[in-house]
Amino acid sequence: MDSELIKINKLKSVEDWTTWKFQIKVMMIANECFEVANGTVTKPELPNQNANAEIRAAYQKDLKQWLKLDGIAQKLIALDASEQSLLHIMNCESAHQMWNKLQSIYKAWESTPPADRTVDNLVARLIMEETRLSARKSEPVGALAAKGNARDGKA
Repeated sequence: MDSELIKINKLKSVEDWTTWKFQIKVMMIANECFEVANGTVTKPELPNQNANAEIRAAYQKDLKQWLKLDGIAQKLIALDASEQSLLHIMNCESAHQMWNKLQSIYKAWESTPPADRTVDNLVARLIMEETRLSARKSEPVGALAAKGNARDGKA
């Protein structure tokens, strides 16, 4: 699995989001952990104190499997995210939280469900946009001119 990770470009900006999301989703599906990341499969709930040994054993087995899949999904997400993207997900406790946080930052605000249009999500999105715009502004003017000439076939 580790050799496959090298082929995925790190998530750096909103421009990378669609491709990165597709590649990571494919990797998670191949590793049978996408349903944990997207929240379809949730962490098993602790049985009540009166549960019999069979129910407790089943819970332990299900929890162990879920933790394994969650760990794989977290690994796939974290290893293929830039340092800037990692700052947004470092405090997440599950792959599902990481996946949702990155989606709230990188997908278009207008397509965000109204329930997800929170101040926290908006602030995170604005910070990413400001970082992206600042990076563009700091690019030397000569470099922009050279890029333009290269496209025109003049360089």
